[in-house]
Amino acid sequence: MWTSSAPVPMGDARVEFHAGDRLLGRPAADPDGHTFRLPSGTPGSTGTTGCG
Repeated sequence: MWTSSAPVPMGDARVEFHAGDRLLGRPAADPDGHTFRLPSGTPGSTGTTGCG
């Protein structure tokens, strides 16, 4: 899960979580516009933090 202090505007780019060069997944946006989560069971979905 990653949360921003301000709503993230939706545009043409997609959000991706990475660990180094490894793609962990493409998270879904929560309705609040601040939070992005990887689905349960996705490698890296527990304890993942993003950089913002």
